[in-house]
Amino acid sequence: MGILLGGAIAKARSSRVLRAAHGRAARLAEEARQGAEQQRRQAETNSREEALQVRRDSETLERQSEEQNVLLEERVRKLEARNEKREAELARDEAALERRRAAAAEQKLQAQAIKQETRTQRQAHRTGLEQKAGETARQVQEQLTDALVEETRAQSADRLRNLESTETEELVRQAKRIMGIAMTRYGRHAATERLPSTLVLPEGAGARLEPHLEFLEQETGVHLVLSDNRASVRLEGGDGTARELTRRAVTRFAGEGHVRDSERLVTSVAADLDREILELGRRGFQVLGLKPAHEEILRLVGRLNYRTSYTQNQWRHSIESAFLAGLMAAELGLDVALARRATLLHDIGKALTHEVEGSHAVIGADYCRRFGEDEVVVNAVGSHHGDEPANSPYAQLVAAADAMSGARPGARREMMETYVERIADLERIATGFSGVLLVHAVQAGREIRVHVDEHKVSDQRADQLSEEIARRISEELTFPGQIRVTVIREFKAVELAS
Repeated sequence: MGILLGGAIAKARSSRVLRAAHGRAARLAEEARQGAEQQRRQAETNSREEALQVRRDSETLERQSEEQNVLLEERVRKLEARNEKREAELARDEAALERRRAAAAEQKLQAQAIKQETRTQRQAHRTGLEQKAGETARQVQEQLTDALVEETRAQSADRLRNLESTETEELVRQAKRIMGIAMTRYGRHAATERLPSTLVLPEGAGARLEPHLEFLEQETGVHLVLSDNRASVRLEGGDGTARELTRRAVTRFAGEGHVRDSERLVTSVAADLDREILELGRRGFQVLGLKPAHEEILRLVGRLNYRTSYTQNQWRHSIESAFLAGLMAAELGLDVALARRATLLHDIGKALTHEVEGSHAVIGADYCRRFGEDEVVVNAVGSHHGDEPANSPYAQLVAAADAMSGARPGARREMMETYVERIADLERIATGFSGVLLVHAVQAGREIRVHVDEHKVSDQRADQLSEEIARRISEELTFPGQIRVTVIREFKAVELAS
C-alpha cells in the first residue's frame, strides 16, 4: 500500500511537473511566435520603406538622366549646326582658293611670257650696243673690274704707306731704341771660329794611323783622306760632333805609339766627348741663370758648340742671343728668364739636321715639346724663322735677338765666291721685274737699291715692287740676317736754255 501510495504520489507529482513544463513550453512557443510575427512585420515595414526609397532614388536618377540627355542632345544639335556652318565656309574658301590658284597660274604664265620678251629685247638691245661700241659686255666688265682693282690697290697702297709713315715709324723707332739699349748693355765677346778640317800629324803617326782609317770612318761617319806624304789627314763630311769625335780619336791614335784595341779607344773618346757636351749644355743654362732642362735638351745645347753658321759658333751665338733677348724683355716688362730660355733653345734643331729631315726650327720645337718645355718656349723656337705663326711676344724677341746676334759686324764670314754669287743673284732677281733700270747692291749685300723708269712705274707700283722683290729674294736665296730693298723712282725735267 505504501509503495502503491508512493508511486501514485510520484506519478501525480510527475504529471504536475509535466503539465507545468508543457505550459511553459506553450507560453515560450507563443512568445516566440509573437516575437517572430513582430519581427516579420518590422522587416516588411523596413522592406517597404527601402523599396519606396529606392523607387524615389531611381525616379530622381531617371529624371536627372533625362535632363542630361536633353542637354546633350541640345549640345549635339549645336555642334552639328556649327560643323555644317564650318563645312560651308571651308567649301567657300576652297572655291576661292582654287580661283586664286587659277589666277596665279595665269599671271605666272603672263609673267614668264613678259620675262622672255624682256630678255629677248634686252639681248637685242645689248647686241646693238655691243655692235655700236665695238666691244662685248664681258670685255667692258673686265675693263671696269681691272680699273676698280687698280684703283683699290692704289688706295690700299696709299693708306698702307700713310699708316707706315705714322704708326710704323714710331714702332720702328721704339724697337730700334730697345735693340740699341740691349746691344750697348751686352758686353760679352763671341769670337768667330772655324772647326779644323785638316789635321797635321806627328812624324810617323800617319803610318800608324793608316790601318785604322776604315774603322774610324765606320764608327764616326766621317771620311778620312790621308795625304800622300802621310803628314796630314783631311776630314770630309759628317756633322760637327762627329768631326770633333774623329779629330780627337785621330789625335789619340797619333799620340799613342801602338794601339791594341781601337774600338775601346774610340768608345773612350766618345764617352769623354759626351760628358763634355753635357757639361756645355749645363753651363749654358748656368751662365744665363736658368733652371736646367731635360738631359737630352742639355745634350743638344752642348752639341751646338761643334756647329757653326758662317763660322759663327752656335753655342756662343745661342748664349749671346739669349742675353740680348733678356735685355729687351726687361725693357718691355716681360719675363726675362722665359725670354732667355726660349732664345737659348731656338737653334737646338741645328744639332739634329744631319739626322732628322726638316727645318731646324720645327725640329727644335718638336724636341722641346717632347721633353716638357713650356708651350710659349716651344712656339718661340718653332716660329723664329716663320715656319709656324707666332703666338706670343717672346717669339718676336727670339727672332729679333737671333737676327741681332747673326747680323752684328764680325759675327759671320762668307767665302769670297759665295759673296760674289749672292750679289749677282740679288741683282739678277731685281732686274727681272718690269720697269727696272739699274740695280746696285750696297752695304756688303745687305741692301739693294733699285732704280725704276718713272714712266712705267707709279708711286703705288713702286711700293708693291719693293715687297715683290723682297719676297722673291726670301724665296730663292739663303742669307744671314736681313736684306733691305729700296725702290727709287725719280722724275727729272731737263730743258736747255740758249
